[in-house]
Amino acid sequence: VFLVLLPGVLQAEEKALWVWDLGPPLLLEQQLRDELFQFAKAPHGDTTKAFDRLYVEVSGYYKNREQFYRELVFDPFANPVAREKLRDFLRQAHARNFSVELLEGHHTWVLSENQQEGIDMCRGVLDFNAETPGTDADFDAIHLNIEIHAFGASWRTNTARGKDGYNDDYQDGFLRILREC
Repeated sequence: VFLVLLPGVLQAEEKALWVWDLGPPLLLEQQLRDELFQFAKAPHGDTTKAFDRLYVEVSGYYKNREQFYRELVFDPFANPVAREKLRDFLRQAHARNFSVELLEGHHTWVLSENQQEGIDMCRGVLDFNAETPGTDADFDAIHLNIEIHAFGASWRTNTARGKDGYNDDYQDGFLRILREC
């Protein structure tokens, strides 16, 4: 997992909440947004445990977790109506003093044939943020969730170029995504 900060800085005292698999409903249903914001401000009614940073997956995927497979079925960046709903969600979250980071990634992005997907996602978010004046409808950062352990034993197989026990090809792919982002 790696964090790409856009203009902000992560503060040590911040608490973050990961929000997976709610993309389309979260953008389309105000009640769900309100419930998320309410929970994040007072988890189980306790304001001392409040979150101030949200890592949010906004795309919708068909997922087969046993095979680590997923297929994009809802892309809010490609749909003008969904883009506006996303901006509305970001405005509402910022108005409630939440920082919002796009939560995205897949372990296969580190493979040479898939790196462009990660790079395109990063560039798409930067373009999305550049389209609006101000920052109230922007993502504050991109949270890359690339869990290479999903490859099984190969992620701990050094390909002889590095000094650690991790797969150099996977590391090189990850670093290329970060450099391009």
